[in-house]
Amino acid sequence: MSGERGQWEGLTSVLLLLSCAALNFPPEILGLQHAFALNAPVTADPGCPLHPILHLQPQYPGNVPHLITGVMGGTSGEHLRICPQGYTCCTSEMEENLANHSRMELETALHDSSRALQATLATQLHGIDDHFQRLLNDSERTLQDAFPGAFGDLYTQNTRAFRDLYAELRLYYRGANLHLEETLAEFWARLLERLFKQLHPQLLLPDDYLDCLGKQAEALRPFGDAPRELRLRATRAFVAARSFVQGLGVASDVVRKVAQVHTLPKGPLGTPRAATRHLASYTLSAVPPSLRALSLTAATHSQLLTRQVFRWVAGDQVLKDYREAQGAFVLQVPLAPECSRAVMKLVYCAHCRGVPGARPCPDYCRNVLKGCLANQADLDAEWRNLLDSMVLITDKFWGPSGAENVIGSVHMWLADAINALQDNKDTLTAKVIQGCGNPKVTGSEEKRRRGKLALQEKTPTGTLEKLVSEAKAQLRDIQDFWISLPGTLCSEKMAMSPASDDRCWNGISKGRYLPEVMGDGLANQINNPEVEVDITKPDMTIRQQIMQLKIMTNRLRGAYGGNDVDFQDASDDGSGSGSGGGCPDDTCGRRVSKKSSSSRTPLTHALPGLSEQEGQKTSAASCPEPHSFSLLFLVTLVLAADGPRWR
Repeated sequence: MSGERGQWEGLTSVLLLLSCAALNFPPEILGLQHAFALNAPVTADPGCPLHPILHLQPQYPGNVPHLITGVMGGTSGEHLRICPQGYTCCTSEMEENLANHSRMELETALHDSSRALQATLATQLHGIDDHFQRLLNDSERTLQDAFPGAFGDLYTQNTRAFRDLYAELRLYYRGANLHLEETLAEFWARLLERLFKQLHPQLLLPDDYLDCLGKQAEALRPFGDAPRELRLRATRAFVAARSFVQGLGVASDVVRKVAQVHTLPKGPLGTPRAATRHLASYTLSAVPPSLRALSLTAATHSQLLTRQVFRWVAGDQVLKDYREAQGAFVLQVPLAPECSRAVMKLVYCAHCRGVPGARPCPDYCRNVLKGCLANQADLDAEWRNLLDSMVLITDKFWGPSGAENVIGSVHMWLADAINALQDNKDTLTAKVIQGCGNPKVTGSEEKRRRGKLALQEKTPTGTLEKLVSEAKAQLRDIQDFWISLPGTLCSEKMAMSPASDDRCWNGISKGRYLPEVMGDGLANQINNPEVEVDITKPDMTIRQQIMQLKIMTNRLRGAYGGNDVDFQDASDDGSGSGSGGGCPDDTCGRRVSKKSSSSRTPLTHALPGLSEQEGQKTSAASCPEPHSFSLLFLVTLVLAADGPRWR
């Protein structure tokens, strides 16, 4: 009886420790601390310590539970496929589980790093974006407060025209494919028609007469210099502002598409905590009641540390439910199987070897992660180009024609324009009659007294200067993010040893790591001693994001020169040029008015808050479908391929 009881005591002790270690939870979470008193540790063969088997902790964050079972006394490692095939504490099943576990931990660490970078970019984006939108909102609010009293019905009967102008300026700033110069020209044309009729209520002005007025507007300059000044300054200011904010958005989007994970739906138990409670109840119910209150002191034998024992106590379905409840993470750019094996060897083979205290050698860790993240490192060159271009475009934020001054002063040019129209009313009327003829008079001229408006420029508060200074510092800090990622993960997540440690884990035993450290990027991994990398098969997601970075960089460079930039789908922009539309001038011709019907490509990188519908409220280019150019290009390539080859 005492032997049977001792066997139960040992079995139950091991089960509890195994459950806690395998699930990465302390015993109290399972709700068993009051049911059992674990007064004595479980002993094991000194050559293969129990610590790495029962209390194996991940080297870096990640709570992906696996059932970890091993050989307590150590055995020959011919069965191992990843770790050195000498003396080992691990079974084949444990090696497989730890390989999967290490891959998921690396994916989680990579995801965490990308989230930190995304948070940095999002903070800068929202701060600067909010400031620019606040400038435009303050300008419209000043107009709404000051114009009614100064201009009377010249404003109150045309509030919608002014409101629509500000709405379209917002859309343009937020990335809609509007042509800003054309938008402003249409606003001035509509405003001239309405104000001219209000200034001459005694005249009958049919549509053809107003059309004649519009055709002469450029020569007559009814609003003085205000339209021209606003067009020149607003185009450069809005292009610079929205390009910078758009660049932040593209950078964040690239990080998300490269390093973020998808979380698959969770299983039937809903949450890990619910599954844990379920597991605890099964474990308690499986142990005979007569043994639940005993103080357990006996040791156990290594054969009890098997999956079969755990299944007997907890049941297959409980373990399955628990794992399903955890959910699964899948990287957008998945890690190769060769990477999973290399990371397993780096992180956990020391435990299987019986030397859990050995930390990975620094150069060994860097070689493993340089091989695993070789494709990501290829983003470096275009990533730097994008960030450099963003820093450069901030020069356009300052001065009289800078983004801060212009965006916040739109109402002042509108006030100057109406003042000029009232001052030049008689001269303008005479020139219009001279060019378009005498209109019919329907009554006597109504004399209304309307005032003029003098507004003072607001002094910049310095808020934007502070925001931009912080953003530029952050952009410089993250320039080497992709090539520094292996070193960062090794030092912060992998618990690698100090550089001076000559007794670190080198993948085989405790000792120095002799191979040289590989360079960055896919091409430099051809002789990586730790990870087999096929340099002829680059990841297509990475290549697509490199192209996105190139296109955005070209657009920023175009914006720096003051060129209007289309933020339409990058796939339609064959050249990646940032100035103007995505097709040649000789084929596109002049952009048609927004009043014309035209389909629009949905925006790829619209600013926050810009819906697809808003993105389609734009002026369309009378340009052939880009697919025809792509087809012509492909046909040319095929014909060229069939021709004679040089050399």
